[in-house]
Amino acid sequence: MKPASQSGNSTSFFLFPVYFFWRRSRKGAFLILTMTMILMVSCFQHYYTTNTQTSIDANSLQRLQNAKKYFIIHFNDRVYAINNIAVKGDNLEGDLAAVSAEHNLYLNPRPARANRVRKAAKMDVLTEVHMYYPKEMTGELSHISIPISAINRMDVYEFDPVATRTNHVFSWIGTVLASAAVLGTIALAIACNCPQVYVNTNGEYEFKSGVYSGAVYSTLERSDYLALDGINPVNNQYLFRIRNMENEEQHINQVQLLKVTHPRGVKVLADRHGKLFTFVKPVPPTRATSGAQADLTSELQLIDSRYFGFDNPVNENGLSGVTLSFEKPAQATKGKLLIHAGNTKWSGYLYKEFNAMFGSGYDKWRTQQEQAGTGNAQQWQIEQGLPLKVSIETPNGWRYVDHFSLTGNTASRDMIMEIDLKDVPATSVNIKIETVFQFWNLDKVAMDFSEDAIVTTKYMDAAAAVRSDGSSQAADLLQRDKKYAKLTGTEYIDLNYEVEKEEDGKATSLFLLSSGYYYTQPAGEGKADLPSLLRFKEKGEFDKFSRRKYNGIQETLAAGYIPQKKRRVSSRK
Repeated sequence: MKPASQSGNSTSFFLFPVYFFWRRSRKGAFLILTMTMILMVSCFQHYYTTNTQTSIDANSLQRLQNAKKYFIIHFNDRVYAINNIAVKGDNLEGDLAAVSAEHNLYLNPRPARANRVRKAAKMDVLTEVHMYYPKEMTGELSHISIPISAINRMDVYEFDPVATRTNHVFSWIGTVLASAAVLGTIALAIACNCPQVYVNTNGEYEFKSGVYSGAVYSTLERSDYLALDGINPVNNQYLFRIRNMENEEQHINQVQLLKVTHPRGVKVLADRHGKLFTFVKPVPPTRATSGAQADLTSELQLIDSRYFGFDNPVNENGLSGVTLSFEKPAQATKGKLLIHAGNTKWSGYLYKEFNAMFGSGYDKWRTQQEQAGTGNAQQWQIEQGLPLKVSIETPNGWRYVDHFSLTGNTASRDMIMEIDLKDVPATSVNIKIETVFQFWNLDKVAMDFSEDAIVTTKYMDAAAAVRSDGSSQAADLLQRDKKYAKLTGTEYIDLNYEVEKEEDGKATSLFLLSSGYYYTQPAGEGKADLPSLLRFKEKGEFDKFSRRKYNGIQETLAAGYIPQKKRRVSSRK
């Protein structure tokens, strides 16, 4: 598990804190604006595209030479600059030289995707033409003459204005929040609305993740199975702390430590229902595309912060999505879809903006939701696409499978889902994952087709559960019932679990099982915005809401001003 983050910048994003503060209070906005300008000067990056071609001709090379481009040739084993380039008949000739330092920075771009380039390096990089000759260089040559037809790829770097202007406007919120303490108010305003779990591994509590995110009233109470990779005991005990967010009220029903004993060489995850699955060698997708047919396959291979941010145009279901293909073993009747993903900072902002529509009536609305029953609230979240919705392609069309629950935007995590493949006769499995525009970051996807190994489980109660005021909460956290441990303000609960001996020849995986819900502090004031709220009765309205907010901020910042509150005009002469 890792803190949620993402590559990419935009001017709009850096101005977002100013916009955010100005809407609520102008106090401090000018200080933040000054700091933001400093950040923009030092950190802002532009984007370029490779314009990759798989075949070239003499005329194209001549035009590029006339434009005084900087030519670089990639052999299988070396890279050189080419000076005095010339086209003679069907051959390309030139003098080989070492690639200069200013042109040695962007030799391995991602074709068909926006690539980042530092502003200071932009002028040099955008003159580059990269040619790929799929052979090793023989000897130490100073001059080459090779057939133009043998060059199987040519990249002509060009500035990408669209990506520079619009790519992931808010994906750097976490970076800006961490840049100065003065922005702490924004962090509070858009942080994960859920209990925060800390693990003590070396005498200090370190943040691990939020739990049961999105359970914002009692009818949304749910259980969360947080995988605890790499934790170490302290004095033969596992030590945890569940901390409240200052603007929330926690109602914690149950907390247990789940110990899973399994064969070595396999890994274990629990799905959102608490069912355990093992996996051995998950395979990456053979193809991953967004609605715009952008190739995302390489981005989703590893946990490396090269996210897909669900920022593509709306699809036929009124959401953003990615389609994945996996090779299916001939005898496979089940597959286990594994992802590493997390909610975005933008999702936290949207949640606050949505709550603000209720004005001072949010508490009343929440009470109505709690009286409406469990199914209504959960179904609304699914229909709006707040969780990650998963579907599989069958001969009869796309079939909805299940969803991945919200993680909160303070940490991403590994998640698993079993998928029935009996109605998929083809040799490949096609999966679709959908959600609200820019609501999630998807970092890695894979599928495992192995049989589940035999595991044994043990649910362990806390040896001690003490609230920050010194009171014991152990009895209230033993089982899922009507008794809750309550946290307000900056309160927390410390939980201790005894370490048990591992079985010989076996491995152990640990999960923190927690159940509960929480209340958030109302974000609005005054009357409710009923016309806007009524829109959310329709499926997919939250995606439209996200796009409206995104485009509105883009337009505002592009216009070069911050909206001001309307002033009353006096009628006195």
